Amino acid sequence: MKKPILVIEDEINLLHILKLNLEYEGYEVSTAENGILGMQEILSNKYEAVILDIMLPKLDGFEVLKEIRSQGITTPILALSARSITADKILGLKLGANDYLSKPFEIEELVLRLKNLIATNPNTFNIKEDKTYTFLDFNIDFNQYQIMNPQKKFKKILSQKEAAVLHYFFKNEGIIINREQFINTIWGYNANVYNRTLDNIILNFRKIFEANPKSPQYFTTIRSIGFKFESFNQLHHA
Repeated sequence: MKKPILVIEDEINLLHILKLNLEYEGYEVSTAENGILGMQEILSNKYEAVILDIMLPKLDGFEVLKEIRSQGITTPILALSARSITADKILGLKLGANDYLSKPFEIEELVLRLKNLIATNPNTFNIKEDKTYTFLDFNIDFNQYQIMNPQKKFKKILSQKEAAVLHYFFKNEGIIINREQFINTIWGYNANVYNRTLDNIILNFRKIFEANPKSPQYFTTIRSIGFKFESFNQLHHA
């Protein structure tokens, strides 16, 4: 089944180019040429992701973001803007955009970012459906919220948030996940979460799984971008 995507863009030529390229990639593409029509589409239909231009007529992208997030809609959104001002990017992310791409851009980059957004969409997985994993010598039971290593007689009870973060890493192996994605997914949009909260959770995972937590091999930080988990074929879903 083709994944439905919505593109909200007032530059008609660019809108057609995006539609053609995304359809070529196998997506089912709907379009809107202004913010009001775009918001109506988001409120009325279910999409895997939305590509949203910020500088739209009738209702700009910031207002669209603010309104749909206030209504609890968590559809992943890739914001586009001809303005590359850092303050605009920060505002877009604060209002609930999952990623931000400045114009002009390469279509290939947009497609890759879109695929990452869909892959990291929290609605595409359920912890209860993926009950147990083995990683290295550890057994992870998401049903019981615990990590066990029988050989070392180790047992760690996870909080709900710790389990969600670890599961999110496992389901998005090899994908760089930025801090905003983590917080929006695990804690929710506009959640008041200190950066150190996420950092401490990841640090604890390093202490459990890494041979040298100060030089991690599996749970790595990508400087100024985010975090990435790579198992190097040590992860198995039971």
